[in-house]
Amino acid sequence: MAMNSRRRRFQRRRYSEIERERYRLLDETPPGPQDAVSFSQIVPSVMKRMGLEEELWKRQIIEEWVDLVGPQVARHARPGPVDRMTLVIFVNSSTWLNELSRYGKTKILENIQARFGGKSVKQIRLQLDPDLGR
Repeated sequence: MAMNSRRRRFQRRRYSEIERERYRLLDETPPGPQDAVSFSQIVPSVMKRMGLEEELWKRQIIEEWVDLVGPQVARHARPGPVDRMTLVIFVNSSTWLNELSRYGKTKILENIQARFGGKSVKQIRLQLDPDLGR
């Protein structure tokens, strides 16, 4: 039994020596287990390094649209493109366009800025949905 444990220790030590040589590692201590990090914690930093941070929060606006505007408004409006920090919201009827222009536009902007920060969207522009006739 003692022989087997010595052999395992030798094999582990030999394995770490091979790894150090293969990857040209200078530290002689083998790496320990790393703390696990969830995928959702890694994605934003990777997207930022790739210059795709803006695409990430645009996608999040789409995914969280119902929570941002409420289910009733979400049935009649959808997020469109963001151009120069102005979010275009497509609305499915002139009645809803008028209603949101008067009463909902400010609240939607506040919700988006509260969720994503004031630097992402500065203004909202409402317009009739161009895909309405299709």
